[in-house]
Amino acid sequence: MKGLLLLLACCYLMSACKNNASKQAVEQENVLVPDTLLYNDSAFLFYEKVPNGKYLLTWGRNADNPVGQDTLGPMPKGLPTVRWQNAAAICIEGDCGSACTFAYILPLEKLSKSKHYLFPLSYNPDQSLICYSSNRVKDKALATVENYITGKQMQILLPYFPGTAPYATIDSVSFVKNNQLYIEWKHITGKKMKKTIPIKLK
Repeated sequence: MKGLLLLLACCYLMSACKNNASKQAVEQENVLVPDTLLYNDSAFLFYEKVPNGKYLLTWGRNADNPVGQDTLGPMPKGLPTVRWQNAAAICIEGDCGSACTFAYILPLEKLSKSKHYLFPLSYNPDQSLICYSSNRVKDKALATVENYITGKQMQILLPYFPGTAPYATIDSVSFVKNNQLYIEWKHITGKKMKKTIPIKLK
């Protein structure tokens, strides 16, 4: 009888341990574990997958004292990548669908706001500048230069090939010396054009 009772007690304990282990495993699966897009001595960027295919971003200078948090996505082509980082901000880029790209600039100062841009073309992080375009076929601007901290802008009003989205007519864009923008695009005549434009934000 004692042997039978001992056997039953052992079976009960083994079953309880197994159920507890299974419960802990399920709980661990439901816990959001941060992963890393960027981590160095001057900045970090963590992400957590949340419902509906979205990602929760957390960033700042020190992981113990985050500067910002925001939700991003869904992203059909996977996670974004870090394009650049400096003392003022982190810039990530990703795909948002067919022929669609985005840039998300995350400030490292609490008083600054994060900025989201579609069809980014070029950056000048030292001057806090971004150049981006659009997919609106009848948009007057070929592209826009913006200071992503102050919000001041300059529209690039150059005639481009009709019936085509502005970004699709642009071959090359870069910020060059003396505060200028160099651009190559398909002109309204169908010819490839090149131009260097002084940057004057308003």
